[in-house]
Amino acid sequence: MHVFVTGPPGSGKSTVVNKTIELISDRIAARDRAGFIVAGFITYKGVDGDPNIYIESASEPLKRYAFAQSGPGGASGFRADVLENEGAALLEDAPEADLICMDELGFMEDAAPAFKKRVMACLDGSVPIIGALREKRRGNEISWHLPIKAHPSVTVLRVDECNRDGLPSRIVNIIFGINGYAGF
Repeated sequence: MHVFVTGPPGSGKSTVVNKTIELISDRIAARDRAGFIVAGFITYKGVDGDPNIYIESASEPLKRYAFAQSGPGGASGFRADVLENEGAALLEDAPEADLICMDELGFMEDAAPAFKKRVMACLDGSVPIIGALREKRRGNEISWHLPIKAHPSVTVLRVDECNRDGLPSRIVNIIFGINGYAGF
């Protein structure tokens, strides 16, 4: 089972994804299961005046690539080649992982067909996914998200101020209860 959270910017999507991964890691460590591997990626804005938007390996924090810039009018300077090459490569090893992180899938990825193809291949696989979907762009549904949301193995949960603290436990139960991981 795969779970994606959605909600407006600042609603806590990435926080829910990160807390879910931490919760899983804590439970795994408590059971002495060595070698739990999280594959995939996180995206984030630079800090301290860094205008870049990065895609970074979920398992190797220093493996990051700038693929756009953030400014007052939103993202600009999008580099589809970074998602096509490095972004898709971050998902190459996903079938060997125990969990895949996809935080966040937005509108810019629509210009990266190889990346989208890797995302869809992961959805068709058996490795559980925790991810975040940008809600909408300028009031419009992000068209390439429709097959993700309609995938039979995907559950989409909306994040808001009232439910975000309880979502990580709920997501762990959805993912690992259905996938038969004992002890969750």
